[in-house]
Amino acid sequence: MVLGLLVDVKSDELLSIFKERLAHHQEKSKTYTEQATSLASQLKSIEEDLVTGKGSGGGTPVDTLNKKAREHQDNANWYDFMIKHVIQNDVYRLDQRDLQRIGIAVGNGFY
Repeated sequence: MVLGLLVDVKSDELLSIFKERLAHHQEKSKTYTEQATSLASQLKSIEEDLVTGKGSGGGTPVDTLNKKAREHQDNANWYDFMIKHVIQNDVYRLDQRDLQRIGIAVGNGFY
């Protein structure tokens, strides 16, 4: 009897996935930070009051962009750590939760 579905992934393939995800999150963090800085600069020149609390959990659009930047930086930090701790020439057995964490499986399906 087989219980569950596990996938064996070689360390070099896992490292490749981690490096790709690290680059993705670093770029996203940078983009959101740049957008937040640009938006903050633009908002300073606007004399109207900002209506806060819509679509961002109570913060301003700048707060939302900064939060997204931090989330992506946290993910980038995780991938950077994992890259440094993969044991070379080994095989890792991953379940669906692992595949979701590394961005291979989304929800209950694959993309």
